[in-house]
Amino acid sequence: MNTKLLLEIKKHILTHPKQLNMGTWMTKTNCGTTCCIAGWACLLSKELYANTNVWRFAEKILDIEGESDRLFHTEDWPTKYRNLYYDAGSSEARAKVTADRIQHYIDTGGLE
Repeated sequence: MNTKLLLEIKKHILTHPKQLNMGTWMTKTNCGTTCCIAGWACLLSKELYANTNVWRFAEKILDIEGESDRLFHTEDWPTKYRNLYYDAGSSEARAKVTADRIQHYIDTGGLE
């Protein structure tokens, strides 16, 4: 698991909460670029990912191949984090829950 990159994603999400959108890997908005965890992994890694599947590329650079559903898909998050994310009423609250989810993923070695 690429803990260094996961922590960089966590920090970015907390610093720029309006740039988090777990519903799409990347999109342009009036707030700038918004991404999900996988999208931020690709952009923050600064590795070339053109003409590749973003999800698979993010799995590779995060070194979580075959185990990413629990991190990339909110519906596969542990119930606590999933419910908190869906109930969050602001970008900041969603970013905090997502950052906490990333930390929990790291702390459990990707098992939860």
